[in-house]
Amino acid sequence: MEYNSTRERLILPEFGRNVQNIIKHITEIADREERTRSAIYLLNVLIQGSPMQKDFADYKRRVWDQIHIISEFKLDVDGPYPAPTPEEVELKPEPVKYTQGHIRYRHYGKNIVNIINEVAKKDDGVEKEVTTQVIANQMKKLYLTWNRDSVNDELIEEQLIELSKGQLKLQPDQKLSQTSDILEQNQPRKWVPQNPKKQNFHKRRKHK
Repeated sequence: MEYNSTRERLILPEFGRNVQNIIKHITEIADREERTRSAIYLLNVLIQGSPMQKDFADYKRRVWDQIHIISEFKLDVDGPYPAPTPEEVELKPEPVKYTQGHIRYRHYGKNIVNIINEVAKKDDGVEKEVTTQVIANQMKKLYLTWNRDSVNDELIEEQLIELSKGQLKLQPDQKLSQTSDILEQNQPRKWVPQNPKKQNFHKRRKHK
C-alpha cells in the first residue's frame, strides 16, 4: 500500500495529484511544439471546470501561472502569457501604512481631535463657547465608553486644553453632563415584549 507521506509533495493541493503528474509529464516532453500544445490543451481543460468565472481572461492567466508553479517553473513552452518567475510568486505585498498618525488619547479618536483643531481656529465668542461645551461633553461620553469608572470634569477640561493647545477652555458657568446620565445613555436598551392582550385592549379603545 502506498501512503501519501511517501508520495511526492503536492505543490498546489487544490489541483490534485493527477494534474500534477500530467504537468510533470508535459515538462518532460522533448519536442517544444508538442510540449506547448499539451500545456495549452491542459489549460483549456482546467478552465472548463469553472465556466462561471466573471473575469474569464484574468482567470485564464491565473490558471496558466498555476501550471508553471506546479511545474516548479521548469515548464519551457511558448504559452499565451509570459511565464511567472519564482521571485514574482514569492513577492510579499508591502505592509499597509496607517494614515491616522499619533493620537494622544486613543479613546477620543481622531475625529474629535480634528473637530477641536477646527474650533480652536474660530474667533472668541458665544458660538465658540457653546461648541467648546459640546465638545467637552462628547469627550466625557467617549471617556466613559471605554472607562466605566467615574471621571471628574476637571480631567476632561485639562485634556481639552491640552488637545487644543490652550485655545479651548470651559467658562466658569459651564457644567458638563452628569456621569450617571451619560452612563444611562450609553447602556443598550433592552427589548421588552409587548403583552398581546394589552395591545388588543389599546386597539379596541382606539376604535371606540
